[in-house]
Amino acid sequence: MERNETNKRKDLMRRIFHQGTSRIKKILPIDTTLFLFQFFRHPNDIGSLTPSSAALANAMTRYIENDHPQTQEKYYLEAGAGTGAFTKAIIEKLGPNDHLDLIEINPKFCERLSKKYEHLKNVSIHVGSVLQWAPPYKYDAIVSSLPFNVFEAQFVLDIYEHYRKVIKPGGIVSYFEYMALPGIKKMFLKSSAREKLQKTLDATNRFEEEHEIRIDKVYANFPPACVHHCQFPKH
Repeated sequence: MERNETNKRKDLMRRIFHQGTSRIKKILPIDTTLFLFQFFRHPNDIGSLTPSSAALANAMTRYIENDHPQTQEKYYLEAGAGTGAFTKAIIEKLGPNDHLDLIEINPKFCERLSKKYEHLKNVSIHVGSVLQWAPPYKYDAIVSSLPFNVFEAQFVLDIYEHYRKVIKPGGIVSYFEYMALPGIKKMFLKSSAREKLQKTLDATNRFEEEHEIRIDKVYANFPPACVHHCQFPKH
């Protein structure tokens, strides 16, 4: 009897979810809908409820050069490409001989990226972790959308170290965080989770103290964001 009641409740929740899904799909853009559902299914891999704004994309791609000679080759990496909120801004700056690699761990997002960009010869889409990506060339710049604040400190340090290995000397990595969000999160976390977050924040702060060359504050985004541009040593 109790099992039957449980099954009935599950069926009811399933119907409510599917009805809500169909309604949301009619209201929201495809990318926003996909982003929203993937956030609830994989909250530890996705750091936002919605895709980023055009203003944030412009700030994130500040160091993607579009004024170099067309005969020159530039290589760029976008880590955690999502549904392509920054990808379009990067592609608009690519020269005819430039190449862009998109790395995304979420298969659904990769399907969306493929539909939008696989026809472009100078764009490659790869499913998997950026830590497993080992190209035969090095990048001029990296645009990173990985949600550092949801990762453990050591994992963040591993990512920084991997970026150092795959970027050219003097290359710049750009990434963002939401303003005030870490402080708000700490207010609602238990002590162990709060300590874990603080260790991650300490790791990012140390990296920024050593490498940061510019900060862009973007208020035309939900939530408002802060973009960090960090340059690796030139030698």
